[in-house]
Amino acid sequence: MERNVKLWAMVGLASLPLLLAGCSNKENLYDPVKADSLLKEEYSAKFVAKYGEFSADYSWDATSSTPKYQSSRANGDYTTSQDYYEVETDTKTWLQKKLKNGKDNSSLGTPFLMTVPNNEFTIVPIFQGSANYTWKLHMVVGEGENAKDIEFWSKSKGIQYKETYLSSWKDLANRPSYQGGSNTEDVNSVRSKQYTFDLREQVGQIMYFYLEVWNGNTKVGNMSSLEHQMLALTDCPLPGNIDKKNEMLIIACEDASIKGNSDKDYNEVVLMVYGNPEVPKPVEITNEEVKEVTTKRYMIEDLGSTDDFDFNDVVVDVTRTLTKKMTYENGKLSASETISDEQKAVIRHLGGIVPFQLKIGNTTLEEMQGQMDVNPDTEFAVTGWDPDQNNVSATVKDVNNGSVHAVSFPHKGEAPMIIAVDAEVQWMEERVSITKDWFESIKK
Repeated sequence: MERNVKLWAMVGLASLPLLLAGCSNKENLYDPVKADSLLKEEYSAKFVAKYGEFSADYSWDATSSTPKYQSSRANGDYTTSQDYYEVETDTKTWLQKKLKNGKDNSSLGTPFLMTVPNNEFTIVPIFQGSANYTWKLHMVVGEGENAKDIEFWSKSKGIQYKETYLSSWKDLANRPSYQGGSNTEDVNSVRSKQYTFDLREQVGQIMYFYLEVWNGNTKVGNMSSLEHQMLALTDCPLPGNIDKKNEMLIIACEDASIKGNSDKDYNEVVLMVYGNPEVPKPVEITNEEVKEVTTKRYMIEDLGSTDDFDFNDVVVDVTRTLTKKMTYENGKLSASETISDEQKAVIRHLGGIVPFQLKIGNTTLEEMQGQMDVNPDTEFAVTGWDPDQNNVSATVKDVNNGSVHAVSFPHKGEAPMIIAVDAEVQWMEERVSITKDWFESIKK
């Protein structure tokens, strides 16, 4: 599945001071282990002095969308609004032009799944077309034994309509068939209850929708986004009654198999999804395969000048692209298999002067000479990088005695010499320390 998250590593590389251990005979003997320990203690003390104490469970991974597939089970909780959302006339007009009744609209999209965002998102049924079938709407979060199937809406539930001759709202479920029944195409106004989900504990996991369709007491089947029974439309203008901080998309649903007698107009059910700042991201499925692209940005500070905290001396993009084969059964994901794993690192920026060496996953890169304020964009193939484990490290060489000091990703509660952030987070200028507020802002 396409996901554009970047991995950067910033390694501050300055000259490391020579620490000497005095002996009883007053000879100066260098103890590299003690020197390394003292440097790190000094770094930690200065970091706390500058930024204050931090909790023992404070994580320095501030990325918002690292995949954590099968990490935990979605609890399925959602909130149904007490207030109604009224569909704007402009939105309805756009839908009727986009999804023309009786026209084959299948070219407007492809099979897709989605990824859980790091914020709440809301789903609103905003349109129902002409259909004799009934249905229940399901959202599935996660894969395998940890997948959770959440049924949260059924046909006409929580939808009201108003005609020009009506002074009050009426429940759509009770609308007589001779007046149009559950079809909202010709009604004057429509409003619906909203369903809000907070799945941030499952951020980055896959999710998808399907309609469980019935003809009376006979089940017709599951019409799934995985099998091109739904469209994800991202070009609908944001309605005026939705805060501009929100992102929005439209999910258009077909109630019959497009491999059978479906008219493929995808307007039996139309859902609006909005969230601040993001909605679940659609990921295209091609030949039952998806690509999961994960990138992180790591900022790595040195142990030389132990008080600048600019995190800007080496910048490295590291990206993993997993290609997965998806297997479906009755519109639901039954299995996925990773068929390829490609990883690369790109050194984007250098801002230090001492020799350094990066290790990413199982790959140790050649030692390189630091340079000030250059952007080499040099690419390397790597293997074994695990974005959940943050297995990125660096070593710097003391130019005075050749000793090497190692920097690893911090455990929770440790003063960081490496920080993982999202791709949008930019490094600081030389000798400009990051601020205390910056640490918190990148975690939101």
